[in-house]
Amino acid sequence: MTLFVDGEVHSTTTGERAFRFHVPLSGEHEITARSGDLVDTITLRKVDEAPSAAVMPTTSIANWFDDAELPSPDGFFSIRDTLGDIKQSEDGARVIASVLEAVATSRGEVGRGVEIPPAMQAIVDRMSVEKLIREAGEVPIESVAALNAQLNTIAK
Repeated sequence: MTLFVDGEVHSTTTGERAFRFHVPLSGEHEITARSGDLVDTITLRKVDEAPSAAVMPTTSIANWFDDAELPSPDGFFSIRDTLGDIKQSEDGARVIASVLEAVATSRGEVGRGVEIPPAMQAIVDRMSVEKLIREAGEVPIESVAALNAQLNTIAK
């Protein structure tokens, strides 16, 4: 893997899948990664402050899961099931789609038009809804309980 900065070779390394390069930024730079016939380019611009449209509002983390007792009835979905398992059910897919749409809308510009690459979606699909909610940050217990109640009505 060779990394080019503004058309000049920055460094070359070998490995599989993930590579780390340290590139000092000042102003705007075109960064290109090349491995054989594969090429990807991005333009990065150093700024003093991030534009407000690019920053998701800070949330606090709440450990309410430790105290909440949300039902997981046998034969029905709950937030403890994986996103992928729930999406295999037509009704489950509908519930998840409506939740994701609401989340994207609530994030404003940050959430608009976001497309998750298939490899990343495969990782997310293996996670439980509960874990995804924990990673999302502060989500009111009432919202989680309502989602769990909806899932509890959908047979596996």
